Amino acid sequence: MAQFDIFKNTNPSTQALYPYLLEIQSDTLRHLQTTAVIPLTAAQEYSGKPLSHLHPSFKILNIDYIGMTPLIAGVYRRILGDKVTSLAHNRDAIVSALDFMIDSI
Repeated sequence: MAQFDIFKNTNPSTQALYPYLLEIQSDTLRHLQTTAVIPLTAAQEYSGKPLSHLHPSFKILNIDYIGMTPLIAGVYRRILGDKVTSLAHNRDAIVSALDFMIDSI
């Protein structure tokens, strides 16, 4: 597991709307039992207008997804499903969304 990896969401009550979880916690804290994640929803399922600075978009397995940054959650690592891919190449967009959420003026 590494920062910016994407995992399948194994929670039956949320996996339909948020099929993937983006791990955002620093690799330095990988020894903890918990990690911070941003849920991802399919762009076609999102009824609002995404804010580009807050809701970064990603293509995963040829489908467009939106990072639901305001829904950051702490989860036990053991509930993360299989790793699907890494979004490390999108680091700047992810960190910018986090910065915008906590430090926008």
